[in-house]
Amino acid sequence: MRQLEEYFALAMKVFAGLCFVFIVALVVINVVARGAANLPDGFFAGPDWLVPILHSVADFLFGLSASWFEEITQLLTGWMVFIGAAALWREKKHFRAEIIDTLLSRRATRYIVLGTTIFSLIFLLVLTYYGWVLVERTTTTSSILQWPREWWLVSVPVGAAIMALYSLWDLAAGLAGIVTGRDLERQAGQKGEAP
Repeated sequence: MRQLEEYFALAMKVFAGLCFVFIVALVVINVVARGAANLPDGFFAGPDWLVPILHSVADFLFGLSASWFEEITQLLTGWMVFIGAAALWREKKHFRAEIIDTLLSRRATRYIVLGTTIFSLIFLLVLTYYGWVLVERTTTTSSILQWPREWWLVSVPVGAAIMALYSLWDLAAGLAGIVTGRDLERQAGQKGEAP
């Protein structure tokens, strides 16, 4: 089971990274195409060959006109943000005020971490629920690609649900730590004593 979770964590990182790479590639292609269209004729062979080639490649690969860049970028950004956030949540690399850990006793820190985990879990469950409600109520399609808008919105409840599952693990580990006096914190998917 641990190995499966490690593969899932790797898949989240790779997926978020690929989304980022595709976003950058799309932005670069779009900027080059628009910039080339504004060059004077004959400058670096200008718009006479570059813009039609870029648009032809996009049309050949995806069957799309040149105006689809924005929709694909929005779609990839949503997925990158929420799956990337889930990957960071898993590794406990999200924003946290670590100064509290240094100022308080280990026991007090356990209670504070447990409290913030409970509040985070509640927030993530609410986000998951209302994210699904939003997805179910959405009936529109994107204006250019004519893809269902649900594809854009479903990244919210999926990412929140993944983070909620990791928060449940953290809650169980925190409660076990309070009962036993040992830290069973999950760190980067690993069980064991905290440093």
